[in-house]
Amino acid sequence: MKKTTSSLFLFLCIFIGTPLFAQQDLTTLFLSETWASTFSNPAWVPEKRAHIGLPSMYFSTSGASINVTDLIDFSQNNPTLDLGEVANAVEDEIFAQADLSIHPIYFSIALKDFRVGLEYSLMNKSFVQVPGDLIRFGAFGNAPYIDQTLELAPSLYNTAYQKLSFPISYQKENWTFGFRPAFLHGIVSVNTVESELSLYTDPEFYQLTLNGNFNIQSSSILALDSDQNLGVNFNEDFLNNGLSWKSNGGFSIDLGARFQVNQKLKMGASIINIGQITWDKNVTSFTSEGTQNYNGIDLNPLVSGDSLDIDETVDDLVRTFQLKSDNISGFKTKLPVGFYLNGSYKVTESFSADAVVYAELFNKQLYPSFALNGRIRVLKFFYFGLSYGMRYNQWNNLGINTLIQLGPVQLFGATNNILTLFDPLGNSSTNGRFGMAVAFGKKKVVYPE
Repeated sequence: MKKTTSSLFLFLCIFIGTPLFAQQDLTTLFLSETWASTFSNPAWVPEKRAHIGLPSMYFSTSGASINVTDLIDFSQNNPTLDLGEVANAVEDEIFAQADLSIHPIYFSIALKDFRVGLEYSLMNKSFVQVPGDLIRFGAFGNAPYIDQTLELAPSLYNTAYQKLSFPISYQKENWTFGFRPAFLHGIVSVNTVESELSLYTDPEFYQLTLNGNFNIQSSSILALDSDQNLGVNFNEDFLNNGLSWKSNGGFSIDLGARFQVNQKLKMGASIINIGQITWDKNVTSFTSEGTQNYNGIDLNPLVSGDSLDIDETVDDLVRTFQLKSDNISGFKTKLPVGFYLNGSYKVTESFSADAVVYAELFNKQLYPSFALNGRIRVLKFFYFGLSYGMRYNQWNNLGINTLIQLGPVQLFGATNNILTLFDPLGNSSTNGRFGMAVAFGKKKVVYPE
């Protein structure tokens, strides 16, 4: 087998495990003239009386602080990874995230001090926690880890669902309070309940001891094939029930507040995605527990400088790590909760300075980020903003946000990291929101004393 085999395996581990790192939405709040800004804070309402949202989308994938281009050797015909750099690049744990939100239509109207609306959305949220030992084992096998215990169990979370929201806000003098109750319908779920899997290599006989307690709960998407391998199952039930509201029900709420300090400064705070989904359709639990032994990996090719047969090794380990499936009555998954603090200062009539701090809670861990933004009204109908952000020790995030206002028609777009367009491998994050809307009616403006 060619030496590119292990490099390809490692590249897939890094590509899957890191390019999805916690990518929070840090720029939508800066689009304060659009209804999209309320997705981060239901009280951060725009000034136009009525808003009709046409199709819009938010997406994000990003990576941890590993720069893939630093690990790839392009000097050969087939690019390979420099395994000597991998051990230094991979941390103890890699956290990953991916988001997708599609908003086909939404509507909002102001009625005196109240504002009410209706929104329909399709949402998908994914998290992965990958132990560094798992990637190092994929790169080097067990040879460097004789008489050591490797932690190999990843944690998985994927939830796709429909969301029907009824945003309501109330304005009282300098204060605006908002909340967004929503009914949810789950489409797909994959959730790791137990994630313990360790591998020990005996120093005398090189026997592998696999010790684990692993449990995945799934609705509609995972199944075991005839060989007891876990895979994706797009069956007829999935297609028929995927968009139905008859099962997998849930509820969530967003809470927010905005305070107009004076004519130039306003501040806001919000908590979003407080809720859960109860899965009761096509639900299955996959478990593997106990201690199992495997005779070990053939180290001779590695010692002689040849390649390691990773394909055969992984197949053997998969066969050793047997999963059992059981139909269960149901399970519940909580939505990852997000926290926002933000402010906006109107420096001049055409220029404003903004700031936002965001943190997301997942698996009892808090992942923080922040962004600073400067925004100018270049023309009467054109706004342009430039932002700089930090996300979990990533400091190379330069974003832009734009709004074109042609009469009542709004065209908007934003990204946390524009550098990805110019160097997609060197900047392991991508993010964006774009869409259009119609906004009209007399403005509702607060001028505090």
